[in-house]
Amino acid sequence: MLTAIETLNHERLPRAAEAPALIPSRAKVAIALGVGQPPALLKATADRPEAGQVKDLRLLAYPAL
Repeated sequence: MLTAIETLNHERLPRAAEAPALIPSRAKVAIALGVGQPPALLKATADRPEAGQVKDLRLLAYPAL
């Protein structure tokens, strides 16, 4: 069961499909490899340049430590 604060935080978090909309053009985004690499978030991020919503987006992959 979530506490009241956890519920508020959960409600404020964007969904994976919505979060990449916050990334501006020409941004560099670091993404952890492995368990820190949520597939839904990566797909939504990769779809933005293909849809013409963002330009010159760079994804940098780093191993999770």
